[in-house]
Amino acid sequence: LEQAYAQFRVPVGNGWDWKVGKFVSTLGYEVIERPANMNITYGLLWQQFPLTYVGVLTSYRFDDYLDAKLGVVNGSNSDNNTTTANDGDGVAVLASLNVTAPGGNANWSNNFQYSTNPENDTDLNNANSSIVPVAGSAPGSYSGRMFIYNSWGNWAPKFADDKLLFAFDSVLGNYSSALNNSTWYGAGAYTKYQFNDWFYLAGRAEYLGSNN
Repeated sequence: LEQAYAQFRVPVGNGWDWKVGKFVSTLGYEVIERPANMNITYGLLWQQFPLTYVGVLTSYRFDDYLDAKLGVVNGSNSDNNTTTANDGDGVAVLASLNVTAPGGNANWSNNFQYSTNPENDTDLNNANSSIVPVAGSAPGSYSGRMFIYNSWGNWAPKFADDKLLFAFDSVLGNYSSALNNSTWYGAGAYTKYQFNDWFYLAGRAEYLGSNN
C-alpha cells in the first residue's frame, strides 16, 4: 500500500535509507495488510493510529541490534496537507527507535509523532481528526497540537522452536486546542501458536480509554 515513493540508500556506515513520497505509518504493531497480522480483524489500537504519510523518512541501522528513523511529513491519511489551521500549514515530526535481541527472536519498537497543528481529515471535508474527533468545527477554524507515543514488541521463545509468539502494543496520546484537550491511552496483548505450515491459532485482548 505504499504508493510511488522514491527509496535510496546512502553508503554511510551500515547504510542510510531514505523514503520520499507516500509511505505507511511508523506507528503500531498491526499493519494495513491483513495477512501480515495475527488476526483477521483490526484491533482497537490500530484504529487510533495514522495509516499513511506524505513526506520524507530516513532510517539508519547502527548495528544488528539498534536502528532509528526520523521523518518530516505534512500530516496523516491524505495526499493533501492535513495539518492546517488559521496560523498556516503545519507539519508532523516522526521518530522511532527499534531494539532487536541478540538472538533475533525479540523486538522492541518505540515510536513518536508530534504534529504542530490539528490533524484535519480532508477526505471528510471537515475538521474531524481521524484520530481525535473535534465535532462542530469548521475546517481551519482552530489550532492545536498533537503528540503520540507508541511502544510495541514481540518475542518468540527459543524453547518453542518458532511456533509460539507473544506480542504487545500500547499508545499514549494527547491532543490540545482551544476547543478540546484529550488524552487517550491503551494497550493490547497478542499470542499465536503455529501448529504447522498452514494452521495456527491467535488471540488478542485490548483496552482503550481516554480522559473524556
